[in-house]
Amino acid sequence: MNVAKARLVRLTTVLSVMAVTVGCDQVSKAAARSLLAEAHPITYLGGLLKFILIQNAGAFLSLGSRLPDTVRFLIFSVGGSLVILAGLTYLLSKKGLSNPSVVALSFVLGGAVGNQIDRFLFQGAVTDFLFLFLGPVHTGIFNLADMAVLLGAAWFLVASWRRPNPRPVPGASA
Repeated sequence: MNVAKARLVRLTTVLSVMAVTVGCDQVSKAAARSLLAEAHPITYLGGLLKFILIQNAGAFLSLGSRLPDTVRFLIFSVGGSLVILAGLTYLLSKKGLSNPSVVALSFVLGGAVGNQIDRFLFQGAVTDFLFLFLGPVHTGIFNLADMAVLLGAAWFLVASWRRPNPRPVPGASA
């Protein structure tokens, strides 16, 4: 495959995965905001799955939610946007990334973009609504964007570990 075609395939893959991720995330958050009341969770599967609406002003597990508004804006909105741009630049320019790595990182960026959209639309808060509870083990309240970030990161790590070792160059010493 020539270089121009390879770049087009990568760009199409990245944008497609990101668009589907952001679309699913935003539709699910809109449904949560429309159907759930903040004080009234809905429980399914004997308490294993709970839908509970919160607006998270912080990051993962509300980290940083008590920081002053200006600091939160600089860290999460401005800083988060810069990290997304850096990630997108890396993903579109890095040579030698495997196809699974490209898809995995596209999920990470799509999830990050989904949460950034919320930050800019809802005064720095992200809509979270999913909670899993299995006996003493439970999650924090999260959303589909968070799931995409975690899935993509795990997939990237697996793809990186499974990548074959480069072949030794003949005549080179070890």
